[in-house]
Amino acid sequence: MPPGGGHQYQKMVASDAGTCPPGAMLLISTGHCNGYTRVCKALVAIPPYPYAIASSGPIRSQAGLTLGSVPAGYDPTQGLDLSKLTAAEMMTQGQDDAGGAALVIKGKSTVVGKVRSAGSADVDLNQVEVRGEIVPHAKTDDVPVLDLNGLDFTSDPSTQTISQSSYANKETLSGLLQSGGNLKFNQGLDLNGATVRVRGNLEINGPLTGVGALLVDGNVTIHGGAQLSSDNQVAILSAGSVSITGTGQGASYVQGLVYAAGADGIKLQDTTVVGTVLNAGKTGSGEGAPMQVERATVALDPRAAKFEVERGFSKYPSGGIPAYDGDGGYLGKIRLNPVTGTDGKLLDPPGPGYFRSIGRTQLEASDFSLFSNEGGAGTPVMAGSIAWYSVSTFVAQNLNDSIRDDSSGHEPFAIDLNKFLNKSSRLRVVWISG
Repeated sequence: MPPGGGHQYQKMVASDAGTCPPGAMLLISTGHCNGYTRVCKALVAIPPYPYAIASSGPIRSQAGLTLGSVPAGYDPTQGLDLSKLTAAEMMTQGQDDAGGAALVIKGKSTVVGKVRSAGSADVDLNQVEVRGEIVPHAKTDDVPVLDLNGLDFTSDPSTQTISQSSYANKETLSGLLQSGGNLKFNQGLDLNGATVRVRGNLEINGPLTGVGALLVDGNVTIHGGAQLSSDNQVAILSAGSVSITGTGQGASYVQGLVYAAGADGIKLQDTTVVGTVLNAGKTGSGEGAPMQVERATVALDPRAAKFEVERGFSKYPSGGIPAYDGDGGYLGKIRLNPVTGTDGKLLDPPGPGYFRSIGRTQLEASDFSLFSNEGGAGTPVMAGSIAWYSVSTFVAQNLNDSIRDDSSGHEPFAIDLNKFLNKSSRLRVVWISG
């Protein structure tokens, strides 16, 4: 079993009762000798995706990095205690070049787990705490290469077009969207079950929050970051480079999957990524694209390796639907109530896929609450009330159609990095009985 990986299999001990968890093999051997019978059981499984960072080219840090995996039972609302990081893996397929060793770690750093470099390793052990091992000139796995065109969704007739190229205020996006060129958000971006295709460069100044996926044909540049939240999980998939510059490792967070396929690779500075980072690009000469990590933390979160976005309502307004009385007086905003999905996850707000899954074709007043004061508690919306009357037409024309459209069989946006693992070389006996 990989070091620190035991918590991944705690639930598998139930196999003692004869059951076998998904993705595993339960081997049972029965022996008989001189009237005695002995039964031995072994559970064989492939450990889940192990890489906090996987890079096709050199990984270099001159000013320090922290690497590990979030601990068992990790709760984003309680913060990320770096002293409790468990083992993760990092690898580079890069070779030594004019810039130095394929793997460079200097400055105050902590590495929890196993690091493999296809080239040499230049690690300052006077400043770098290694709780695991660093292996130079090692055999490495192939970095997963994602087919962004294969993930494209814009042929879906429900895809909306983003009309602006720049937004002055923080923007909330929902549903399927595409931009025909460069796109810039000057005060941050919130994804409410959104999957966005950007056919140009993407720049975000401010926090990136919510749940969604960004498919970018050009480069991605992010300045700033969000606070840790159980509600944040984003896939950043770039055919170009990715640069994330925060305001400090403990103040700026990006949660989810970061992927780049461009020649300029990935740069992380003064930020924390809770998820996984894939640098899959190649330079013009065919060498692996470089990766630079300065005063940054990457903490593997297994959720990012198996990523899914259940799209939200494309026309559901940010913050809710404004409600008015008969004289035009403002009553507040009506918002969808949070629900627990069929997989046990909290959906806040739920998308059309949830209502489809429970056999619904339209929304009702009981699905909403009215918030008269921003930050205050909501009150249930009653059928026949003035508040419901003022928004019911909007709901019927803009939200109910999304539920019916979703029932035609649209699949959620999904990526599973476990599919890229070399299964034969990673099989492990994770439990033995008898």
